[in-house]
Amino acid sequence: MFGGTRSLVLAVAVYIASAGALALQQQGLQYDEALMVLGTVQMRNSPQILPLPQDAYTWQCLGGRCFPLMTMSYVGAFKEYLTLPGMMLFGSTSEVVRLTSILWASLAVWGVGRFAGRWAALLLAISPSFADQTAFDNGAVVGTMGALGLMGIAVARYLERPTVMLAFAIGAAAGLGFWCRANFLWVLIGVGIGWSPEIYRWLKGRPWHGAAVLAGAGVGSLPFWIYQILSNWATVSATGMFRAEGTWAHLLAARAGMFGRVLLSDSEHRAIWNGPVVPEWQIVLLAVAFVLALIACLIGEPRARGCGVALVVFCAFLFTSRLPVGEHHFIATLPLVAAVCALGGSAILRRVPGSRWGVFAAGAVYGVLAVYWHGSAIAGIRATGGVGQWSDAIIDVRDYLQSKQSGKQVTILDWGLQNNLFVLADTRLKTREEFEKTDLSRGGLFLMNGPDNTHYKQPREKFLAALKASANNVRPIVFRGRDGRTFAELWDLDAKQSGSYFSFADQLPVGFVGFHSVEGGGWRWTEGAFTIMMQRPPGEAELALDFNIAEATIERLGPLLLTASINGAPLASQEYRQAGPQRFVWRLTASGSGDLAGRFHLSKFLKRGEVDQRELGIIVKSVGISKR
Repeated sequence: MFGGTRSLVLAVAVYIASAGALALQQQGLQYDEALMVLGTVQMRNSPQILPLPQDAYTWQCLGGRCFPLMTMSYVGAFKEYLTLPGMMLFGSTSEVVRLTSILWASLAVWGVGRFAGRWAALLLAISPSFADQTAFDNGAVVGTMGALGLMGIAVARYLERPTVMLAFAIGAAAGLGFWCRANFLWVLIGVGIGWSPEIYRWLKGRPWHGAAVLAGAGVGSLPFWIYQILSNWATVSATGMFRAEGTWAHLLAARAGMFGRVLLSDSEHRAIWNGPVVPEWQIVLLAVAFVLALIACLIGEPRARGCGVALVVFCAFLFTSRLPVGEHHFIATLPLVAAVCALGGSAILRRVPGSRWGVFAAGAVYGVLAVYWHGSAIAGIRATGGVGQWSDAIIDVRDYLQSKQSGKQVTILDWGLQNNLFVLADTRLKTREEFEKTDLSRGGLFLMNGPDNTHYKQPREKFLAALKASANNVRPIVFRGRDGRTFAELWDLDAKQSGSYFSFADQLPVGFVGFHSVEGGGWRWTEGAFTIMMQRPPGEAELALDFNIAEATIERLGPLLLTASINGAPLASQEYRQAGPQRFVWRLTASGSGDLAGRFHLSKFLKRGEVDQRELGIIVKSVGISKR
């Protein structure tokens, strides 16, 4: 019934070898790939909270040491702990990150083989999409793949010899997957519906086994629930922030294309080496073979039917969800796809006379195409070193900043550079993301992507316009990829006028009171009253506060009145009736210089427990004082 040990060892070895060959080509560490291990690097180097922006309550502190519960509001921090032993032994390198991911994801190969047989394990092991998405895990899929594999192993053992401990293990694996990524719930719902008759039969007369499954699920997902309690269900709130636009026809067509590409070679990771588009005939051929295998499963024996129904339910969520869905979400279908193809192929061989050559031909064609695309990816990455956000030129950027600009603050003006530099430099670089930089008067180091690699065009255009209008006449240091294109540009500007400036993406200095932890985009919530302490230049000056008023604040409270005082002297108040970005400037008199204490008060604010466990005022981005 289940895959033999030798066959599964071979399948796992094939997967590790193929994915490892990709990982060892040493292309650059991508931004979101680095995001999944920021906590690992921080825990390796410091007991303090991560100094980079993070969602509120994702980090907690106990006994003088801080640790992450979640990487983001919907992605658990499991991988950050999984990678920690390797980094403690071998350092903060992309090779450690990727080889750890591969070893954990190999459990999916073993698990699908234990439940659906050796051919299912081999199909998954040679999948180019599965290999690249797990080796280069920028979509948070590795944790769920290992958890799904553990579920398959535990279920296979449970069917051989049902025990309470194995029932607990099934639940614990399911809970772990849910903690790793919240939409793993879609997989669990599919599995529950697909095997509902078998689950009822297995647990009939053994209610304590069902209780053990639930207990295991609670233990496996415990960090997720702790985070929900502390954050007032932030994961649920986060799902309301994202919405896929377009008609249903557009969404279904786009997601059908994603699923078809994932069956062979996903475009997200072909972009690593600027690979060509997969010919449409290859996708159509594999899709037809898959559909035939799925039909055979749905009308077949219970094990095959359960896999087929589970996959259909899971795909129904992916195809119809109004949440944004990318190809990396469809990677989670591949273990079930492999099981369906293997079990469906076996069913066709048994039911359809003379089908042997057709089934074997379909398997052979897939094998040839998989080897071709996998080999092309290895050769492409070796030749290019990665392109765009995957370029190995990020190593040159790190080396230059560490050797030539050590200890200096680097302001990053585009997405795609901060997280990977934090990991590759092992926390030794001081960086902050600031996507609205136009004041160059203080000078400093400014890093941005090259013109062909820009993600946020407006910050780049604003910076270059401000640079042109300023007295700074300097050329950037250019970092190029192996293809000769500009990967990144570094500008070293001199300060041109007196004043002081603070971005709330940075660690709060002494004298700043009434601010919460920094969050994703480099901003912070204030409380109803907050205080700043800065240096003011002599003569007339301006104090500028850049902030944002949340929609929820205006909807619940109505107009807000912001009052302020400087060293006890009141400033003009300002009323705000609309949500959105705001900039308020106070003119300071010519008298005095030195320390400046600014105290701000809001007439209304969200009290603790209204929408969050914190008192919430406005969202602040930066504050600065400059000479007029």
